[in-house]
Amino acid sequence: MQECDANPPGYPIVRRIRHLRTKRYLSAYIDDEVPTRARPGVVRHLSECPECVAMVESLRSARAALRRVVGQPVDPLAAGRIHRYAVSIDDAAGSSGGDGFAQS
Repeated sequence: MQECDANPPGYPIVRRIRHLRTKRYLSAYIDDEVPTRARPGVVRHLSECPECVAMVESLRSARAALRRVVGQPVDPLAAGRIHRYAVSIDDAAGSSGGDGFAQS
């Protein structure tokens, strides 16, 4: 994936922190469980960040695939754990440029 266009290198660190904070909420976002105070920021960020939009689409696709395989609703906590595990594997494989964003 390419780095978020809303937060290219050289942007203030605050914007990069917001990007990382929003990424934490993506699983909750697809479950409509983002805390009320955080939701406007998540929605605003998604309107600016193709990387995070792609992540939301990927999470939705993974959830749909799991539902087809198992035939039952996916536990949101389990889906979040699977996502975090996948990210950790990606980071361990060295596909991260050190800033937490996967390199394409």
